[in-house]
Amino acid sequence: MKSNSSSNFPKGRAPDLGTVLVIGAGFGGIAAALRMRAKGFEVTLVDRLTAIGGRAQVFERGGFRHDAGPTVITAPFLFDELFELFGEKRSDHVEFRSLDPWYRFYFHGGRQFDYCRSIEDTNEQIKKI
Repeated sequence: MKSNSSSNFPKGRAPDLGTVLVIGAGFGGIAAALRMRAKGFEVTLVDRLTAIGGRAQVFERGGFRHDAGPTVITAPFLFDELFELFGEKRSDHVEFRSLDPWYRFYFHGGRQFDYCRSIEDTNEQIKKI
Protein backbone atom coordinates (compact mmCIF):
# COMPACT_ATOMS: atom_id res chain seq x y z
CA MET A 1 0.00 0.00 0.00
CA LYS A 2 1.46 3.35 -0.95
CA SER A 3 0.01 6.78 -0.43
CA ASN A 4 1.13 9.61 -2.69
CA SER A 5 -1.45 12.18 -1.64
CA SER A 6 -0.18 15.24 0.20
CA SER A 7 -3.73 16.37 0.94
CA ASN A 8 -3.99 14.22 4.07
CA PHE A 9 -1.09 15.82 5.95
CA PRO A 10 -2.02 17.35 9.30
CA LYS A 11 -2.00 21.16 9.43
CA GLY A 12 1.46 22.60 9.81
CA ARG A 13 3.23 19.53 8.42
CA ALA A 14 5.20 19.90 5.23
CA PRO A 15 5.44 17.06 2.73
CA ASP A 16 8.71 16.03 1.07
CA LEU A 17 10.78 14.92 4.07
CA GLY A 18 11.90 11.73 2.38
CA THR A 19 10.67 8.19 1.98
CA VAL A 20 10.11 5.55 4.65
CA LEU A 21 9.65 1.85 4.01
CA VAL A 22 7.64 -0.03 6.64
CA ILE A 23 7.86 -3.81 6.43
CA GLY A 24 4.94 -5.61 8.01
CA ALA A 25 1.34 -4.41 7.80
CA GLY A 26 0.04 -5.62 11.16
CA PHE A 27 -1.18 -3.20 13.82
CA GLY A 28 2.39 -2.11 14.64
CA GLY A 29 3.42 -1.57 11.03
CA ILE A 30 0.26 0.33 10.20
CA ALA A 31 0.70 2.54 13.28
CA ALA A 32 4.36 3.23 12.38
CA ALA A 33 3.37 4.08 8.79
CA LEU A 34 0.64 6.45 9.94
CA ARG A 35 2.96 8.20 12.39
CA MET A 36 5.62 8.70 9.69
CA ARG A 37 3.01 9.94 7.22
CA ALA A 38 1.71 12.42 9.82
CA LYS A 39 5.26 13.76 10.19
CA GLY A 40 5.42 14.41 6.45
CA PHE A 41 7.23 11.39 5.06
CA GLU A 42 6.27 9.53 1.92
CA VAL A 43 5.45 6.01 3.18
CA THR A 44 5.46 2.65 1.49
CA LEU A 45 3.91 -0.15 3.54
CA VAL A 46 4.59 -3.74 2.45
CA ASP A 47 3.58 -7.12 3.79
CA ARG A 48 3.98 -10.73 2.68
CA LEU A 49 0.21 -11.25 2.85
CA THR A 50 -2.27 -9.96 0.27
CA ALA A 51 -4.24 -7.97 2.88
CA ILE A 52 -3.10 -5.62 5.60
CA GLY A 53 -3.87 -6.25 9.26
CA GLY A 54 -1.37 -8.96 10.18
CA ARG A 55 -2.84 -11.24 12.80
CA ALA A 56 -5.94 -9.05 13.03
CA GLN A 57 -7.59 -10.98 10.25
CA VAL A 58 -10.18 -13.66 9.82
CA PHE A 59 -9.68 -16.64 7.55
CA GLU A 60 -11.84 -19.56 6.46
CA ARG A 61 -10.71 -23.16 6.37
CA GLY A 62 -12.75 -26.33 6.18
CA GLY A 63 -16.01 -24.39 6.19
CA PHE A 64 -15.20 -22.63 9.47
CA ARG A 65 -14.28 -19.02 10.13
CA HIS A 66 -11.17 -18.53 12.28
CA ASP A 67 -9.89 -15.48 14.10
CA ALA A 68 -6.17 -15.16 13.35
CA GLY A 69 -5.09 -12.95 16.21
CA PRO A 70 -5.85 -10.09 18.53
CA THR A 71 -9.50 -10.07 19.41
CA VAL A 72 -9.29 -7.96 22.53
CA ILE A 73 -8.19 -4.36 22.15
CA THR A 74 -6.68 -3.46 25.50
CA ALA A 75 -5.58 0.07 24.60
CA PRO A 76 -8.26 1.74 22.46
CA PHE A 77 -6.72 5.15 23.22
CA LEU A 78 -3.83 4.23 20.90
CA PHE A 79 -6.27 3.96 18.00
CA ASP A 80 -7.77 7.31 19.01
CA GLU A 81 -4.28 8.84 18.91
CA LEU A 82 -3.66 7.64 15.36
CA PHE A 83 -6.89 9.17 14.08
CA GLU A 84 -6.13 12.42 15.93
CA LEU A 85 -2.82 12.72 14.02
CA PHE A 86 -4.95 13.45 10.95
CA GLY A 87 -7.56 15.62 12.66
CA GLU A 88 -10.10 12.81 12.79
CA LYS A 89 -12.06 11.06 15.53
CA ARG A 90 -11.92 7.27 15.59
CA SER A 91 -15.53 7.11 16.72
CA ASP A 92 -16.59 8.80 13.44
CA HIS A 93 -15.13 5.86 11.50
CA VAL A 94 -14.92 2.78 13.72
CA GLU A 95 -17.09 1.60 16.60
CA PHE A 96 -15.47 -0.50 19.32
CA ARG A 97 -17.91 -2.74 21.14
CA SER A 98 -17.19 -4.30 24.48
CA LEU A 99 -18.02 -8.00 24.45
CA ASP A 100 -18.54 -10.42 27.30
CA PRO A 101 -17.11 -12.97 27.20
CA TRP A 102 -14.00 -11.81 25.36
CA TYR A 103 -13.14 -15.37 24.35
CA ARG A 104 -14.98 -18.68 24.45
CA PHE A 105 -12.84 -21.80 24.28
CA TYR A 106 -14.44 -25.10 23.27
CA PHE A 107 -12.84 -28.37 24.31
CA HIS A 108 -13.32 -31.91 23.09
CA GLY A 109 -16.10 -33.55 25.04
CA GLY A 110 -18.30 -30.44 25.03
CA ARG A 111 -16.70 -28.42 27.83
CA GLN A 112 -16.16 -24.72 27.37
CA PHE A 113 -14.33 -21.89 29.12
CA ASP A 114 -15.26 -18.22 28.92
CA TYR A 115 -12.57 -15.58 29.35
CA CYS A 116 -14.71 -12.75 30.71
CA ARG A 117 -14.44 -9.00 31.06
CA SER A 118 -14.41 -9.13 34.86
CA ILE A 119 -11.76 -10.99 36.81
CA GLU A 120 -14.46 -12.31 39.14
CA ASP A 121 -16.38 -13.95 36.29
CA THR A 122 -13.18 -15.38 34.83
CA ASN A 123 -12.21 -16.80 38.23
CA GLU A 124 -15.63 -18.50 38.39
CA GLN A 125 -14.91 -20.08 35.01
CA ILE A 126 -11.53 -21.31 36.28
CA LYS A 127 -13.21 -22.91 39.30
CA LYS A 128 -15.44 -24.95 36.95
CA ILE A 129 -12.41 -26.55 35.34
